[in-house]
Amino acid sequence: VLEPDVLICDEPVSALDVSAQVEILAQLKDIQQTRSLTMIFITHDLDIAAAICDRLAVMYLGRIVESGPTHEILRNPQHPYTHYLSAARDLKRTSALQPLMGEPPSPLAPPTGCCFHPRCPIKSDICHSQTPVLLSTSQSSLQHQAACHHSERMDELKEITTNR
Repeated sequence: VLEPDVLICDEPVSALDVSAQVEILAQLKDIQQTRSLTMIFITHDLDIAAAICDRLAVMYLGRIVESGPTHEILRNPQHPYTHYLSAARDLKRTSALQPLMGEPPSPLAPPTGCCFHPRCPIKSDICHSQTPVLLSTSQSSLQHQAACHHSERMDELKEITTNR
C-alpha cells in the first residue's frame, strides 16, 4: 500500500485554480518519475492531459475510440470525436468550429455500430451496423490507433468542421 505500482488520479485538479493545478501536476510528475510509477490520469481537460500524459486514450460513451502517444493524437487526431475535442481546445487560436450535430446518445442505450455515428459528419452505412475496432492508423506509428471506419477521411472532416 505504501509503495504502489499504479496511481489512479480521477480529475485531481479539476476544481483548483490554475496556480494550484500547476503545483499539483508538478508534484505528480515528480512522484511518477522518482518512483517509476504508472499513473492512470482521468481528465476532461486536454491541456492537462498534454502536460502530464505520455499516452492518451480518448473515450466516448464508455468506449475507447482513439489511443496512442499524446502528442501524436493531439497533433493528428484519427477519430472524429477526438478531432472535435482537439479543435475545441484550439478554438482560441483558430477559426470557428462547426457544432456537432444532434444530441449525445444515452449511455444506457448506446447506438449500434459506431457509438459516435449519430453525431458524425463523415458517417456511412457501415457505421450504423458495424462496431469499429482499434486499428493502427499509419505504418509510421503502429502505436496510434483509432476505432473509426473512416480515419483516412480526417482531412475531409477538417474541411467540413472548420471555417477555413
